[in-house]
Amino acid sequence: MQCREVSGRLRQIVAGAGQVFGVADNDNIYVFYRGSWMSLPGALKHVTVGPSGVWGITKNNDIYKLVAANWVQVPGLLKQVDAGGDQFVAGVNMHDDVFCLGRDDTVGRDWKKVSGKLVMIEVGTDGNVDRVNTGRDVFCRDGITAKRQEGIKWTHVSMCGKSKSM
Repeated sequence: MQCREVSGRLRQIVAGAGQVFGVADNDNIYVFYRGSWMSLPGALKHVTVGPSGVWGITKNNDIYKLVAANWVQVPGLLKQVDAGGDQFVAGVNMHDDVFCLGRDDTVGRDWKKVSGKLVMIEVGTDGNVDRVNTGRDVFCRDGITAKRQEGIKWTHVSMCGKSKSM
């Protein structure tokens, strides 16, 4: 794998589904396209990209999805969201509650609450869901299927030390 330095400063960068997005300290949104960073309209504190699309969260915890080059607001409030899975999107609200949304529900009307509290969630393209709780312990969600996006239970992942992010 060959890496090369790209000019600019971002506080968050995410890659998935063949795309790279970033957010700068001033909440400006960027996409890496044909070898350079291009600015996108809008302002986000967090962005995610994956098989479930491109999603973002504003400083007011509003949820947006990029649809046909336009940011479309989705009902609800989250502090963090992840679109890594091909069957659903998962997110965390400001009370550390966990929610998931089926991939086909682009209007965000059917967010399902998932048991547990966390500070961050990550959805892998293989369908695995991992979380970090307020004690910085890592857990994996078991029993996730296309018909049961919320899964069945959390299993603690044994690690040496604590985690802040995934």
